[in-house]
Amino acid sequence: MLVDPCKLALNGAPVSTKVDLDLGVPGYKYDVAFNAQGIPLAPFVNTFQPERKGQIGGAMTAQAKISGAGTTGANLKKTLAGQFDVNSTNLNLSVVNIRSTLLKRVINVVATIPELVKNPASVVGAVFGKGGLSEDLAKSPIDTLTVRGVVGAGKMELQQSVVQSAAFKAEATGTLALADVLTNSTIHFPVSISLNRGMAEKFGLVPANTPTNEAYAKLPDFVTMTGTVGDPKEQINKIALAGTAFKTVGSIVGGFGGKTGGIIKNAGDLLTGQRSATNAPATGGTNQSPANNLLDQFFKPKKK
Repeated sequence: MLVDPCKLALNGAPVSTKVDLDLGVPGYKYDVAFNAQGIPLAPFVNTFQPERKGQIGGAMTAQAKISGAGTTGANLKKTLAGQFDVNSTNLNLSVVNIRSTLLKRVINVVATIPELVKNPASVVGAVFGKGGLSEDLAKSPIDTLTVRGVVGAGKMELQQSVVQSAAFKAEATGTLALADVLTNSTIHFPVSISLNRGMAEKFGLVPANTPTNEAYAKLPDFVTMTGTVGDPKEQINKIALAGTAFKTVGSIVGGFGGKTGGIIKNAGDLLTGQRSATNAPATGGTNQSPANNLLDQFFKPKKK
């Protein structure tokens, strides 16, 4: 069965699809193309999920081309292929109304950042709302959600994803390996987190090289989401967080004009994998930063 083209308007938004469906194959064989521009989300949510009425607004633009056979995890792992690109704006979605377990875990990490910086060994809270940045996040609904990727050979490659509110921005890439039971599909998504500049300044987390007109301050990459779709977990890079703490303390001490603050900040740069332009080695490598000299004293082999 071939439907080409199929065009309609959903609440005034143009939608076009192409469907090639083979009902003679067990589980059905399908090849679907979909394009939608600016579909209002509130009417759909209010109609099909009345318990969530008023929780989601904005509009969605989506493009996808998907082919496969069957809908079970085992079949999808073998046959699913295609690409997708979804962008939602002006969602006005409160973080307390988020349903995605994976996104909830990311929100928990963001909320716990102040505690993690002070004590990288601390555990991320399992429930949103226990101090930290919870209050700030609750006041700033999610306004943008973007997801783009490709599927094939038993896995999904997440090429870009963005979750953004006035308080923070989280970006992720990575892979999802499809399993026979879809909720057991394993994930590996490194996440980059940026805080609203005012919030980052409050906790001394603005990198020195952040442009003055930048609305967000990007933190060192310290979290990777792993586990499965049904049970995602966060892996925290404690060394990167320790570096953030070093740089924060270094900035405070450096404000008094001493060299100690610069040494501490350089140590933070090493731990987070960042290097400020003022501490870049000169040509020939003869001018090392104080932090490098300190590390050399500990790790350079002694001459016999």
